[in-house]
Amino acid sequence: MYPLSAISDAKKVLRLTHMRRLRAAARSDPSALKLESIRICEVLYERICVLRRKHLGVEGAMLPPLLLCAYLPLFYEVDLRPLLSRLWRERPNEHLRCVSVFVPTVLAQFKNVNSCTGTSVPVPLRSFPPQTVAERLMSAMLFVEVLGEGDLLRSFDVRGCYGLMELKEGILHRDIFRSGESVTCGVSPSSRRVIACDWWHSLFPHCPRPAGLIESGDHPRGGVQRGPLLSLTPGVLFDRTGGRLGKGGGYYDRFLQFQRCASGDPAEETTLAWGVAREMQLLSGEGDKLPVYRDSLPSHGMKDALMDAVVTSTEFVKCS
Repeated sequence: MYPLSAISDAKKVLRLTHMRRLRAAARSDPSALKLESIRICEVLYERICVLRRKHLGVEGAMLPPLLLCAYLPLFYEVDLRPLLSRLWRERPNEHLRCVSVFVPTVLAQFKNVNSCTGTSVPVPLRSFPPQTVAERLMSAMLFVEVLGEGDLLRSFDVRGCYGLMELKEGILHRDIFRSGESVTCGVSPSSRRVIACDWWHSLFPHCPRPAGLIESGDHPRGGVQRGPLLSLTPGVLFDRTGGRLGKGGGYYDRFLQFQRCASGDPAEETTLAWGVAREMQLLSGEGDKLPVYRDSLPSHGMKDALMDAVVTSTEFVKCS
């Protein structure tokens, strides 16, 4: 087994090298990225239909809802919006009904809550020391529901510390939190649902859970019990054993580790992660493996989340 420092150093070198390649490829030939994105969306659509038929099981059985955790791309990433548009358009389809789309909103940007900048933040965090907030929100994100194509156009914009397309701050506070002079949150009447990367009370100890919070387990803690969850996961590099090299923030590692642990029996596959990759992002050799932490790290208990499959424009690689 390699020491942690060696794995970390190898990951940094790979990440830097391949991020440069991805950005250069996107800038030099954006039409190729667009075409590859469309093809990947076609593969994903077919595989999601297969998954839904599997969920349907016995003829006449009730089809459980599918929580599809997608993402809105940076300029060099595979664009999933053609897939999302098709899913919304074909909702009447038997296999696609009850498919709900969620996209991430990063919480780490709210950690400097005691500053005097006047930045609007979820109110309950103001009562906590900044180091405590930073610890709770390290690698933390929420997946918020996108209610349709119109909602995507109206309610989402490029913002935050990473320049991601996320739910607008005012709408986030209105739908998930209630800002005001009080240091407590109210439960929003909004129909927008949310999936968290940890138990809500661990992220926001003084904030009641939103009415639309979806939680795992047989006894959800004040939220709505969830169905199967599929994460369409971006990354920098993937291998064929499920290894994923992300951008280094640990957001998907925390989210997937929590969801998998909280959902119970892994054999039931209630939480699946499919890596979404251009051809250049998937290691070609069967024996090629990325340097990843497959065991929990003693410093914070997290490990690199492994993919159940990797999807490219030509392959659906089921990982062991």
